[in-house]
Amino acid sequence: EFDQKIFGDYLKFQYANNSYAPEPGIVKHFAELYHENDLTIPFFGGILQNEELKIRLGAAYAQDSQALRDEENNRISDLQSERVQTVKDRDAARFEMELVGITKPIFEYKRGDSLFSLNFFTNLTARQYTTGDFNGFFQFSPTLRAKFSRYLDLEVAYNQLEAIGESPFGFDAVLLGSSSMNATVDLSLSRNFGLTASGTYSYTNREYLYPSIGFVVGPDNLKLAFSYDLFRQLVTVQFSTFFNDIFKFQRAKLHQRKNLRRKKRFSSWF
Repeated sequence: EFDQKIFGDYLKFQYANNSYAPEPGIVKHFAELYHENDLTIPFFGGILQNEELKIRLGAAYAQDSQALRDEENNRISDLQSERVQTVKDRDAARFEMELVGITKPIFEYKRGDSLFSLNFFTNLTARQYTTGDFNGFFQFSPTLRAKFSRYLDLEVAYNQLEAIGESPFGFDAVLLGSSSMNATVDLSLSRNFGLTASGTYSYTNREYLYPSIGFVVGPDNLKLAFSYDLFRQLVTVQFSTFFNDIFKFQRAKLHQRKNLRRKKRFSSWF
């Protein structure tokens, strides 16, 4: 998977390929050209961070192989989410508009290296597919951050979501339901090494999802991150660099599946 800026800072291209593992939520091919920018909203200057709304406009094409399609259809039928719809045509173009707003901290307390804050995240997304399908959702997420020292950082978010329509794909379907909570813990052991853990609980499905552990190594301008999804047994390696004059990409990821099968009990994804 990679993405790359083209024609300036706002127009970008990303491409992903999955040819080795029938992992639901990861399509066979995915290519997207998208425009990402900030909209200055003076009227909301006292509420929004930097007085801006982030807007994203994208045109994408996604394709699955038959093996991926059959595997994902079987797993989607096992889910208990009220938002799951039957997967239909798996080769289609997608046109998307997304608006994201993050408020300034409603509450904030600082003392030394410690920080406690509360703000709100909102996301309004609308998608149209060449299959004739349309889906959209509005997400509202109060987010609490607790940084106990320069070493330990905790972030907890409660997500309330309302969705309409359906997607012909599984990878961008809303499968966590209307209510969920996620948490992330970062433990910095040194300037160049840290540990991380995260997980999600779906109140709609009444199950824990995506518990993962990992570590990050490297200086500030050259990071290598490893994470392991305990339920899906999926290893992700992410390489990030700011040396854009040398490396012609902003982000690259490598995924490895240890086992191609997983328990149906945990066959949920977002």
